[in-house]
Amino acid sequence: MSGRKNIGERGDSLIFINTDTINKVIRIVTIPRDTYVMISKKGKYDKINHALAFGGWQLQKSTVEEFLGMQVDKVIFVNNHPSEMGGI
Repeated sequence: MSGRKNIGERGDSLIFINTDTINKVIRIVTIPRDTYVMISKKGKYDKINHALAFGGWQLQKSTVEEFLGMQVDKVIFVNNHPSEMGGI
């Protein structure tokens, strides 16, 4: 992830997946992109997907961590823009 900046981009979907290996449970939480949260490094409330535009994946990660109160160990970006998939 270190080479990817994402500054200026806005994510469309945020999905948090928690794996509990002790109890053998997987939890999946989707976070609506328009969810208003404190983006602490900007010092203001804004839509959660704007964190990516303001500070790249690092700020998006820390904003999700603060919102959920949980540590994010891995970040995965999936680009599924219709024009890149031969659609629309």
